[in-house]
Amino acid sequence: MNSEQSSYKSEALRLETFHNWPVEFLDKNLLAVSGFYYTDVKDVVCCAFCGVQLGEWKQEDFPLSEHKHWSPGCPFINGLNVGNKPVASNNEQLIRSRDVCGSS
Repeated sequence: MNSEQSSYKSEALRLETFHNWPVEFLDKNLLAVSGFYYTDVKDVVCCAFCGVQLGEWKQEDFPLSEHKHWSPGCPFINGLNVGNKPVASNNEQLIRSRDVCGSS
């Protein structure tokens, strides 16, 4: 993990990176809760915990499902204690409960 990634263990700080987020159909809050910060390049986001970068989002994409698909070994996705600092303690559970697609 590089120093940039480790500075985004806070969900609030991750959310602040989305000030120029270009994808209107994808909620930046869902991305931040899913461990991502915005790289400020096109629609590319990066996980603060595993470093996976995702972009070219489609309307049917769900951030947590995509994260699981492209980085199944991510310690954050796997529920390990990685030092995540959520904005609200129930945000992660709320997002996870809405993930009905699984990791397919």
